[in-house]
Formats: sequence, structure tokens, C-alpha cells
Amino acid sequence: MSTHRLTQKELRAPDAFQRVGGVARRWLEQRRILVLAAAVLVVVAALAAGVVSSLTNRRDQQAARGLGHALKALDRPVGEALPGDDQKPYATQAEKDQALVAALTPFRSEFSGTPPAAIAALPLGDAELRVAQADGSLPHFADFLARTPASQILRVSALEGEGYGWEAKGQLDRALDAFGRMGREDAGGFLAGMGLYHRARILLLQGKKAEAAQAFQDVVTVKPGTPAATLAQDRLSLLAAEGVRPQALLPVRPDAG
Repeated sequence: MSTHRLTQKELRAPDAFQRVGGVARRWLEQRRILVLAAAVLVVVAALAAGVVSSLTNRRDQQAARGLGHALKALDRPVGEALPGDDQKPYATQAEKDQALVAALTPFRSEFSGTPPAAIAALPLGDAELRVAQADGSLPHFADFLARTPASQILRVSALEGEGYGWEAKGQLDRALDAFGRMGREDAGGFLAGMGLYHRARILLLQGKKAEAAQAFQDVVTVKPGTPAATLAQDRLSLLAAEGVRPQALLPVRPDAG
């Protein structure tokens, strides 16, 4: 799915910010679901293939295998079955997310304290967030972040989820902090520049249009050619239509803010 480009007529529409925000949010959610599912399955495969042998006790080994079983819901498609796939598809993404919550909640309870249970906190938190359970998702993102090393490739996704959770609760300062940390841990890859982009979004939600314009420009400057830069450019076009422009086109470090 490609990002939405705004026409001049659309830029003049009074609800342009709300509309483009909705389009971008849906695109981001679908992209996040697909990529996160793939990344989690890669981690699970690594546990099953190699990490299991390095785990020091039998319970950890059982947990690693149990995690693969609990995440089988990620393999089943939504909507229509894939060619050659005999798995019954979920009717909706919400049904799939509810199945993930139902599988991962007892798994984490049974294997609490193990590395696989810590990994399971991320897909569980994401599923809870998508079914509007922000209060439940936040402790799971926090647990994942507290128990995974800085080198873990999925940390930026957990920070994004944490930011979305605080945003859903209306606690924008805490969302801004989470997205700021996401930007600082950004090492490129599938979420390149999204921490900076989300930080700019929150500034805009707080009514800080001049700061938001500069922050969106920072995304374009620091992460050119990325989906984040495309989304930021659309927001800049909306702000420019209102007469709000970045104060200075200066280089910025990815950990700004």
C-alpha cells in the first residue's frame, strides 16, 4: 500500500489534518502488523533452532517451544485463505488479535520470568492495543523493554507501541517521551524515521504548530526517501497551506528532543 499524496484541493479542505492523519494511521497500522509479525516469527524461529540449546534450564526450553505454539495465530491469514493454504482465515484483524490475546496471556502466566515470556510481551501488547486495550498493553511493552538488550531489533517497535498506548489514553507528554526514545534507538530498517515522525505528530496534537513544522522538516532532512519522510512531507504541505513553515532548515540529530 502506498502512502497518500495530497492535492491542492485536498490541502484547502478544513478537515485535511484529520483525514490525512487517518489515512496515514491505517497505512502505518497495516505495515506494522505485517512487518512485526514477520520479525516476531524470525525471533521465534531463532529460539527454536538455536537459542533453545543455549538456555540453561528445562523450563526456558519448554517456554521457547511453547511460544512458537502460542504464536500460531500469526500464521493464519485475515479475510481470504492464501493459495495452497488449508488454514481457516480469520474474518477480521480484530478476531485475530483476540486469538493472540487468548493464547499469549496464559502462556506468559505459565512461563513468567523466562526469556520467551519477555518476547511474547510485544505481540501481546500490540494485539491489546489494536483491540483498544491500551491499559493492558502498556505494562507489556514496558516488560519487553525492561528485559531485552539494546541490540534487540524489536525494541523500536515496542517503543512505538508504548507511544501509541499513551496517545490513546490522552497522555501526550508520555507519548512524546516514548516516541522520543524510539527516535534515539532508531537504527534504520522497517521503522526508520518513525520516532521522529511520531514526535512531530504529538507536537501538532499539542497545538505546537511551529515546533511540529520544524520537527516534520527534520524527518525529511534526516531520513530522506523513507515512508516516514513521505508522511512528514504531507504534514508539511498541510501546515504550509495554513501559513506555518519550519523556522530553519538546519541538520538535526536523530535523537533530537
